[in-house]
Amino acid sequence: PGNPAGQPVIGWPADLAALTLADLRDWYDTWYSPNNAILVVVGDVAAEEVFRQAERQFGGLRARRLPNVAIPRTAVAPGLREMT
Repeated sequence: PGNPAGQPVIGWPADLAALTLADLRDWYDTWYSPNNAILVVVGDVAAEEVFRQAERQFGGLRARRLPNVAIPRTAVAPGLREMT
């Protein structure tokens, strides 16, 4: 309970159905920024080439100020929990 891992990745269906185009644009403008992203590269690659390509593809993107987010405390699950 209360742990983000217990939430759907893209949200609850009812919340998604209620979104407007303005809501989506606001979310994108707020959170989609290179300083809020991680690039993951897997495989037999040359590091220099990965850095060159990343700079070519993403180097022109500018960081934006991100909102402060309070990290909620994880609720303790009610009831007895056992591990055997």
